Amino acid sequence: MAGTKTALFSRKTPGGVFNVEDQSMTTGDRWFVHSGTGTDGAGYGQHPDSPCATIDYAIGLATASQGDIVFVMPGHAETIAAAGIIVDKIGLSIIGLGHDRNRPTITFNATTSDIDVTATDVLIKNLRCLSTVDNLAKFVDAQVGRMTIEDCEFITTSTCEAYCFILLTTTKDDWVIRGCRFIQPTDPEGTDGNASQGCIYFEDCLNILIEDCVFIGEFETSIIHNKTTKTGNLWIKNCYGEQALAGADVMTLVAASTGGMVRCSWNVPDAADATESNFVTLAADTPFGFHDTTFMLDNNAGGNLAIAVTAAAS
Repeated sequence: MAGTKTALFSRKTPGGVFNVEDQSMTTGDRWFVHSGTGTDGAGYGQHPDSPCATIDYAIGLATASQGDIVFVMPGHAETIAAAGIIVDKIGLSIIGLGHDRNRPTITFNATTSDIDVTATDVLIKNLRCLSTVDNLAKFVDAQVGRMTIEDCEFITTSTCEAYCFILLTTTKDDWVIRGCRFIQPTDPEGTDGNASQGCIYFEDCLNILIEDCVFIGEFETSIIHNKTTKTGNLWIKNCYGEQALAGADVMTLVAASTGGMVRCSWNVPDAADATESNFVTLAADTPFGFHDTTFMLDNNAGGNLAIAVTAAAS
């Protein structure tokens, strides 16, 4: 009698050993990356003992639309210049292994350095991204929809700020940003209200879920910045943090945007008097709700306005 089939599957790596894999994750190929032990060349990438050296090279080996996974190994360290990583394979998952600072670390060292996502149905998970250049334009340039960014960390320093952390391309939909941490200790050299500024920036995008994220520092204009054209079905859930940039908001929405903020807590220590500053800027006729959400300030100036409704929004 034939045995029962399980999720485990065995296959031989060409020129290497047999791998036993859990096919319940995906039936696609696995690719491995480590800067310390890897080589970008023929025969590398299919086994953790002979990985690729860079993420972009491993992406080039993957096949679109079959659920391939690029595993970036603990301790991997990679510095990228302009468009240093281009995620152009549909359905690809890039998963960092390890915890805290032992996770893979990606360093952005030019103002145009970024991770470009040009294919749909992509997952980027558990990467640590650092800026070592002043006026970084953005960490992630998400040029298509249907994408998830999960458990990643984005960090700048007092001399290496970023204008934007995640840029969602206009008219593209279906985004999930979950479990991520965003740190920016000082004010970037941006201009309040400008396009492509804020921690998460988007125009005319639908179906955005921002969940279980932490935002700490000074973010130009707003932590969540919607500009020019309304968003629809935007939900911010279980998020918290601090907007420390004087005169900036936690969130800015265009008129008629829809969605809600649920179970969130925000500190805005440099908020001015209530007649001059606010925490969230909503344009008139905007059906956006708040539930179990708090806004706090230092009370130094006596202001206590949490939400302002205006005739227009940036």
